[in-house]
Amino acid sequence: MSCAAGSAPNDERSSCSACESGMFAAERSERCLPCPEGSVPDATGGECKACPGQLYAMPGDDECRECTFPFMVLGEDNQCTILYFVLFLLGFCLLIIFSYIIAGWVRVWYLKKHLKDLEAMHEYEELHTVKASYAKYGMWQHKANRLIGERKQKVSEESKRLGVSISFALDELESLYAQKAQDTEWRFHEIGAVTECGFRVKVRCCDLETGACNWGSLNVVPPPENPNFHEMAGLLAYGPDALGKGKICPRDGKPDCSLVDALRKDGKSGPANWFMSWAWGYSLKNVCGALRKWWTTHAVVAGSSPDSTCVWWCFFVTWSSGCCKMARRQKLKSSWQCLPSLWKVQAKC
Repeated sequence: MSCAAGSAPNDERSSCSACESGMFAAERSERCLPCPEGSVPDATGGECKACPGQLYAMPGDDECRECTFPFMVLGEDNQCTILYFVLFLLGFCLLIIFSYIIAGWVRVWYLKKHLKDLEAMHEYEELHTVKASYAKYGMWQHKANRLIGERKQKVSEESKRLGVSISFALDELESLYAQKAQDTEWRFHEIGAVTECGFRVKVRCCDLETGACNWGSLNVVPPPENPNFHEMAGLLAYGPDALGKGKICPRDGKPDCSLVDALRKDGKSGPANWFMSWAWGYSLKNVCGALRKWWTTHAVVAGSSPDSTCVWWCFFVTWSSGCCKMARRQKLKSSWQCLPSLWKVQAKC
C-alpha cells in the first residue's frame, strides 16, 4: 500500500494512518519513525528538520525546546548540555591563571630593571621601600623578594668600598670646610675647638641623671683655620650640618649616611682604588698638601683622572651623621685590605 508523506499503513494494511506526534514518514513509507535527537517533524510530517540556534529536541518531540544558560547547544548533534559551559569555564580559568603567571613574570622583569635604575641613580630611599606582595607577583613573589634582597646587599657592600674622589679632596674639601665653619658656633675645650655636636660625641660629659651638659660654660672661639679631622668630624661627618644628614644610608635604608654615600650621587665618590694610611690628628692643610704632592707624581705616571681615582679614607667612610650619637665603626677591613696604600701621604704628614 502506498501512503502519502506523514502517514503509513495501519496494522491490517487496509488504510493509511497519520503518524503520531513527534513521528514522521516519507511518502510510501511502511511505518512512522521518531525524528533523531536535535530535530522535529516538519509541517507535512514527511521529513525532519533540525532545530535552529539554541533550540534542541529529544527523539519523539514534536517541537524544538529552548536551551537556557548555563546549558548550551553546540556541535552537529544539536544536544543541550552543560559540558561545553564547564569546558569554557575551565578554559577561562586556565587563561586567567596563565595570564596572571605571565603578568607576574613581566612584573619581575620590570622590577629587576627598576632596581637597577634605582641603584644607578643612587635612590636608596626608594630602593629600601620596595616591597614584593603576593597579590602583585603571585608565584614569582619569592624571586622578587630575592632580587630586592640581592640588590640591597649589593648596594650595601658597594657602599663599604666607596672612596672619596681625589678631585673633591683637592679642589673642594678645604673651601667646603671654610664655608660651613663660618656658619657654626665653636667653643674651646681642653681637646681644642669643637662644635656642640662634636663636643657631645667626643667629650661625652653630659650628666646622666639630668641630661644637662656644660657646653654653655665653654668660651666661644673662632673656627680653627687649619683644623685636624677630630675637629672637622662634628661639622662635616656627623651632626645637624653634616653632608649626610637626612640622606638615606644605602647600608640599612635609614636616614643619615656617611660622607662617601652623601657625595655618591654627585659623582664625588666611587669604588676605592687606593687606601690612605693616616691619623685623625693630622691637620687639613697637611693632608691635602701631601695628597697634592702624591697626585702630581701619580697623575703623570699612571695617567689617571682625578674623578676616577678614589681613596678609601676612614673619615669619609665610617662616620654616621646622626647628631650627638656616638658613631659606630663597621668592620670594613675587607673593603680596603687589597688596595694600594698611599704611604707617601703618611710620610709627608
